[in-house]
Amino acid sequence: MIHLVNMPYGSLTCPSPALGLIKSSLTQAGLDSRVFNLIFDFARLMGQDGYEMISLFKGTKTQVGEWLFAEQAWGRSFGPSEEWFLDQFERELSQKEGLIKRPQIPDMKSWLMKLRHDVIPSYLWQCLTRLETAGDLEVVGFSCSLFQTVSSLALGRLIKQEHPETKLVYGGACFHDVMGEELIKKVPWIDAVSTGEADDVVVPLFHALSSGRAPSELQGILYRDDQEIVSGPASHPVSTEVFESIPDPDYSDFFLDAGRVGLLDDYRWRKRICLAFESSRGCWWGEKQHCTFCGLNGKDIAFRAKSPERVYRTLANYERLYPDSICEATDNNLPENYLDTLIPKLKSDPPRPGMKIFYEVKSNMAREQIRAMSDAGMVYIQPGIESLSTHLLKLMHKGVSAIQNLYFLKCCREFGIFAFWNNLLRIPGERPQDYAKMASMIPSIYHLNPPYGGCIKIECQRFSPYFLGQAKGIKSLRPSPWYEAVFPPDLIDLERVAYFFDAVWEETLDDGAYREVMTATRSWLASWMERPQLPKLVMHRREDGSLAVEDTRDSANDGILIGTGSGTGDCTGDCISERSCKEWKLDDIEAAIYSAIRDPASAGKAAFKVSNVAGITLEREEARHHLRHLVEMGLAVEENGVFLGLALDENFKEIS
Repeated sequence: MIHLVNMPYGSLTCPSPALGLIKSSLTQAGLDSRVFNLIFDFARLMGQDGYEMISLFKGTKTQVGEWLFAEQAWGRSFGPSEEWFLDQFERELSQKEGLIKRPQIPDMKSWLMKLRHDVIPSYLWQCLTRLETAGDLEVVGFSCSLFQTVSSLALGRLIKQEHPETKLVYGGACFHDVMGEELIKKVPWIDAVSTGEADDVVVPLFHALSSGRAPSELQGILYRDDQEIVSGPASHPVSTEVFESIPDPDYSDFFLDAGRVGLLDDYRWRKRICLAFESSRGCWWGEKQHCTFCGLNGKDIAFRAKSPERVYRTLANYERLYPDSICEATDNNLPENYLDTLIPKLKSDPPRPGMKIFYEVKSNMAREQIRAMSDAGMVYIQPGIESLSTHLLKLMHKGVSAIQNLYFLKCCREFGIFAFWNNLLRIPGERPQDYAKMASMIPSIYHLNPPYGGCIKIECQRFSPYFLGQAKGIKSLRPSPWYEAVFPPDLIDLERVAYFFDAVWEETLDDGAYREVMTATRSWLASWMERPQLPKLVMHRREDGSLAVEDTRDSANDGILIGTGSGTGDCTGDCISERSCKEWKLDDIEAAIYSAIRDPASAGKAAFKVSNVAGITLEREEARHHLRHLVEMGLAVEENGVFLGLALDENFKEIS
């Protein structure tokens, strides 16, 4: 039997799509295999909250998850002192307060030291025993996504020590390209690595190793032959035809292992289950204009998509085998043609009523497209927002504007979609006014989805345009400091195994320039995470043509001024302070103008709409005067002569 291993810090709520796919491909070819989700055993030893804290943590000076296994992986101590490393970790963890749940551990340092020196050595022997009990250790495969590499190397070292004849295969994002080449050359217990997409070679690879043959002439595969490293043809993306034909991942072992540790009886765990599925690879936007910071596709950015019918069958299959789970697309970008094919099908004939689906999308979508996603069950999305500054978005080659991003967030709130996004800082070419404008705008958009990733400095990732020298503003690349604590620098060339890099960032601001927007964002996040009800800005139409705008944003942000209540828009109802209010009254003219900027519109276009819909004749400059007053009141925003009303329709759908 082929043993496939999922090591820490793989997700406790999302089975490994890579291992699930390998298992289903091997099963289809008649090869027996099992996925061993040893993540659950480690989470039980250290506590689920502690496990999830470490799995979510990524610092710039420390990466504690990999560090915990480093001594066992390499058989020796190296790098900075434990005291220094843990001090740095504590400091970086405190900076992520509110973004990562910290478990109730009285002495974090002592707990981590006990894990490193006592728990992990014992855990690795337990893992070996589990694998031995299941069957002869002929071939063991590891898939290493972010922060699974060192734990997988540690177990591999122990397996090879006790079973020298066992063949060990490694792959995944952390082994792509030169990273995999460096590791097989320097780590003697690795027998083969896959350095890219391997759907067309995974069966012959494991079949050859199981039969005692060399896996020669397989694209992207490097293997050890009498201590010599032999390379097959260079890795290349699989074709659309191969991608379409691969079977659905088999996640059955994930649920068996979860049941073994009692998680199947935990309702809180069950409702968080996400099942990954692939409908496309590469990035259709990146093929046109690669976002400067993105290294997610490696060298395989060529866009390929499965047919909508194939994806629908996958989702239906998931619902049959693993009912009531959230389905999470691994795509970088929702394929454009799915808006006219897959999404209408999911709306008219859902595999399950109320099925919830996650996708990454581009944020320059129309209202009806966003509504269609909601109707199809796509209620969790990750739009490529990244910033609310058009200047910064241009520098990152995002292909959207700030007002498009705000409109997208408004439509998501109206249609009950939760949007996950980050607000990126440290963009080469940035200006102080970019962040000052964002900070001043945030109180007026408290009712829209905040960046749950917070404000984070942009990184240099391997394969990104920044890394490849295709984007300006970066020089003197070097691996992030924490690599010295997890890979021995005297053995491993860190520049070849690192995915994250530090650099000298040119044309960027001092940290003080970010302080105001970071403070405003923390308050914005708190208004969504700590209040019993989400902030609202909702317009209610009256029979006389006027509008009443219900406004609870100010109560969410501790009295930060949003609007003045003077001029044609009147403040009514209960007021928190003399100049802040919970309800705005707009007369029939201003109500008509406000309705005209429900979607982004110029002053001329708004005047035209008012004339056509309400029969009120307005000159462009008169309309502009009213619109700018709405901006002053905090009920609208303006960018380059385009206006957007911020209030939601009264029949908006609550986020579930």
